[in-house]
Amino acid sequence: PSALISLIAASNAPIAAVTFKDHTEIIDLVNGQIFSIIQTLDDEQKTYTFSHFLSPNGRILTTSYRGATRGFKVWDTIKGELLRDRTLSPYHIHLQLYDGKNFICSEKNRIGIYDISKDTVAWYAEGKDSISHMSLSHDNTWLIVVRHGNIELWEFKKLGEGKLTLTLRNSAAVS
Repeated sequence: PSALISLIAASNAPIAAVTFKDHTEIIDLVNGQIFSIIQTLDDEQKTYTFSHFLSPNGRILTTSYRGATRGFKVWDTIKGELLRDRTLSPYHIHLQLYDGKNFICSEKNRIGIYDISKDTVAWYAEGKDSISHMSLSHDNTWLIVVRHGNIELWEFKKLGEGKLTLTLRNSAAVS
């Protein structure tokens, strides 16, 4: 058997994604059945570094990858269908799934909200320094960003028509 690379569960549905070296199994946690197997990696990408994200309802699996190229792939977990395969700037360092439709991404000193369905960055803000780490709160209300000795606390706001924005609420130096 192949080595386990990642195990993630949907936050609002009894669905898990178990990733091995070359594929991901989508599992119904109620009955333990595999209902989809997705070929998540091609031969060239098997040496890359990956981060896997599952939408809250378990319908969307997203994999960000770093290696000779950087990018992400998005799958429909029910159909096992690849919805998007996008190469990104070599400076894209983080992708965090906000919901089944939006990513929080960073590129050098910029934070952005990427809309998967429109294949575009819907909103972004620039800071003085490059971003080294990002993390979302469990309820997707807050984004914590670390930039060279500073921690920033960003709050998500929903605008009309399902659009999102981030508002910087606090910034503090850390030692």
